[in-house]
Amino acid sequence: MYRWLHGLARILGAEDISTCLKPMLRPLAKQMTSRSVDVDSSELKLICQETLEGIKDVAGSDVFSREYAAVQNVVGIQRQQRKVDRHTQVLHFITTT
Repeated sequence: MYRWLHGLARILGAEDISTCLKPMLRPLAKQMTSRSVDVDSSELKLICQETLEGIKDVAGSDVFSREYAAVQNVVGIQRQQRKVDRHTQVLHFITTT
């Protein structure tokens, strides 16, 4: 899937990629910031890094950097919110039993 995103970026070109850059970067940012220790994780991160470099070449460094930072911020906020939600559920379970 990640290499497909690079191919899509090349097809869209620099002018059209800006409209769909955030949705394209989201799965890549999730994988790159994942703390998973799976065996395949390092290989997958390498593929993601190559894909990000390819998209960056198409989109341009400034546009890419701005959009990728925004996506990383959103992904981080969502992870933090899930963590808070899990803690809240545990506390609720403890207090109701």
